[in-house]
Amino acid sequence: MELGQEYLDKANECTSNATAAKSEPEQLSWLKLAEGYLRLMRWRQRPADTFGRALSAQGTGQQDSTASH
Repeated sequence: MELGQEYLDKANECTSNATAAKSEPEQLSWLKLAEGYLRLMRWRQRPADTFGRALSAQGTGQQDSTASH
């Protein structure tokens, strides 16, 4: 199974659990989990080099080491 489909299945499962929740805090927790899986699904569907481009654009604040080991 493709990872994106697995995330979608998990999001649907969380939504079902939210519907069956007995309290509002429990329902909100399930819905937040579902939202997280949907974000992962969208992130997974981005082109492979998106992370590298985002990292380069933001940077880490670190400089390359010139030390030899």
